[in-house]
Amino acid sequence: MRKIIALLTLLALFSTGSGMAQSRTTVVKANPLSLFIATINVQGERALNERFSGQLGLFLGQARINADEPGTDRITYASFGITPELRYHATFARQDCPEGLYFAPYLRYRRIRQSYNGQVEDPDQLTQSADIQFRRNSFGGGVLIGYEVITEAGFVLDMFIGPQYSYTASKATVTCADCNGNETFKQAGFDFTGIEIRTGLALGFAF
Repeated sequence: MRKIIALLTLLALFSTGSGMAQSRTTVVKANPLSLFIATINVQGERALNERFSGQLGLFLGQARINADEPGTDRITYASFGITPELRYHATFARQDCPEGLYFAPYLRYRRIRQSYNGQVEDPDQLTQSADIQFRRNSFGGGVLIGYEVITEAGFVLDMFIGPQYSYTASKATVTCADCNGNETFKQAGFDFTGIEIRTGLALGFAF
């Protein structure tokens, strides 16, 4: 249901009229760096007036990484996220929005499923192997500084960096032959809580 709402919101963003006499007010982009972690990350941006634009980003992915905890195998991540942004374009030279230097406060929601096989310990300190799964809902936001280039042919390069803070609510499920719910274990992988640096680039086309 969340995915359907996000897609409808993205379409609404594209269809919103800006009332400006500009040749290119809509940009569709993708972050190629996300492919290295098996994630599809796309954004749609729409100019709202001469200084502001709105952007909605969506990402969906599944990746496996090596665990740094002894006795734990590779960790599988399945994720979905949505990132709305409001961009203020502060370029001193007169350019058509959404080109040039910008500052962008944003919000971010991420839903992550993290699973792996690791060691758990019962109250009698007996250790055994178990399937461990975390379901995480991460809420946060931050602000970016970036620069967007749009060529005469309509090709787009968008570069950005900035801090973000996230709060994550997690629920763990442990499954094994003798597990009864009172096992303890050391958490492996990322918990997506606290301060992070969001950075990247996006390539796309403006029309």
